[in-house]
Amino acid sequence: MERAKPVAFRGADPGSPFRTDAQGDPWIGQAIKARYKVSRRLAAGPSGNLYIAHDGETGAEVTLKLLPVGIALNDDRLRRLRDELSVTRAVARIRPNVAIVHDCDRTASDRAFLVLEPLAGQSLADVIGQGGALPVERALRLAFEIADGLQAAHNLVLVHGALDAEHVLVGAEDTVKLTGFEVARLGGAGFGAPSRDPASRVDVEDVQTAEPAGGLTEQADIQALGLLLMQMLTGAVRPRSEGSGARPERQLGPEVPAAVRELVMQALARSPDPRAPDMGSVANALWVELYRVAERPVPTVPDSAPAVQPRARRPDRLQCAAGCPSS
Repeated sequence: MERAKPVAFRGADPGSPFRTDAQGDPWIGQAIKARYKVSRRLAAGPSGNLYIAHDGETGAEVTLKLLPVGIALNDDRLRRLRDELSVTRAVARIRPNVAIVHDCDRTASDRAFLVLEPLAGQSLADVIGQGGALPVERALRLAFEIADGLQAAHNLVLVHGALDAEHVLVGAEDTVKLTGFEVARLGGAGFGAPSRDPASRVDVEDVQTAEPAGGLTEQADIQALGLLLMQMLTGAVRPRSEGSGARPERQLGPEVPAAVRELVMQALARSPDPRAPDMGSVANALWVELYRVAERPVPTVPDSAPAVQPRARRPDRLQCAAGCPSS
């Protein structure tokens, strides 16, 4: 196939004085770096907005994530972030649940942005906000998909560290894409509240990124998954800073089986014990409880042979509600 010829789009960067306000959003219709033509907004949240755009160089559709105004990235930090997030391409070869980050860059007005694979759907925060508590079976199915992607990332030493409902995109037939791996690397989950005061801009020069510090641990991801499952089952999305309450199990209704309640509590528990369950164990537990709730026999979990062998055996993909295979 012949490679598309590069196209230089005309359009003012919304950070410049010549901005326009198409459809109420100044970025829609603009050309970022004279390469990415923004067509529509996909989702919005504290850690940044997602847009669908056309890449004039490759001819492909991409997703752009514009980070908050308060995030300042110098050239060195930009290169390091680009290198770290390039691991998502390897993760996607094992499991498709993690969104691929192709590049990181800055707009003409110095706004940091990411270039991701084409995405679709709505955030889990919007799903819960619009529909309230999810049926137990659907909540378990989505939680398994999230755990599936996180385990593949953990196998390649990529920890999220700041996962919340904003970073889970739910597509057709409840497919899941995980985004937001840059959040903890840019100063934690609280970086998404942009300040109007230039003096308060985030200086990422002092932020650690390479080592599992400041919440970048597998157990942090397991706790975040437990909180997401709690939110799906209760219909209440809370900021990460508010936690899940002293007795979160009291928030679960009688329709939630005791085994699922226990699974939530185990995921939320903070334990320094090195023998604590890893994400593979959590994914397997979710798989079993999903089939119990659906009143179907739990199928035999086949061996898989991805590029990096998982630490726990589990199915390649969970086919949703209708017609799951049984043993």
